[in-house]
Amino acid sequence: GSAVAKVVTTYKAIPSDGDAEAIKAAVGALVSEADPLIAEHKGETAGLTLSYVKASALLQSGDAAGAATILQSAAGQAAGSTLALPVSLGLARALKAKGDVPGAAQALMATKTRNPLEDLLVQKMLGDLYNPTFGDAAPGKDRAKAIAAYTKAVALVAAEGQTPQRGSIEEFYKNEIQRRLSTLNAPQGPSKAPAAGA
Repeated sequence: GSAVAKVVTTYKAIPSDGDAEAIKAAVGALVSEADPLIAEHKGETAGLTLSYVKASALLQSGDAAGAATILQSAAGQAAGSTLALPVSLGLARALKAKGDVPGAAQALMATKTRNPLEDLLVQKMLGDLYNPTFGDAAPGKDRAKAIAAYTKAVALVAAEGQTPQRGSIEEFYKNEIQRRLSTLNAPQGPSKAPAAGA
């Protein structure tokens, strides 16, 4: 309740850009505020939510390793709850930020989703993770795996059909994913043949 709301308010006050020292100080304040509440609410939804918010703050400040450690612990507690998807996606982001693309992919593939829209989000993020034309040039990018994940995501929308409650969201993601597929399926430019004698 109010404990979570207070920490979320502190999280929202963290500067999103600018002075690294100001971000570090704001994250430090959040950690000091959250830690006793996490201990107090251990094993409860409130404690899990606070752990997720703390990890998000650490990730925002550049502490991907700290965020990943918290989210790896939280993933087991979150299984089957409404927090399972955000924790899994957060863990994948933290692992990717650490440079662990295979670990991030494994976290995504282990995600227990509760509905087709969550399946779609996991496949989209998996495609983004592997997509060599999207984001950074981290090791582990794989064009074929990106295409497979995006294709599966589009097929999920087609198989499920749109519901009045989710139709516009599904359509947005479908269009976004199809744009990424188009980029991946575009001609890849001339490849350079190895020099003779190489």
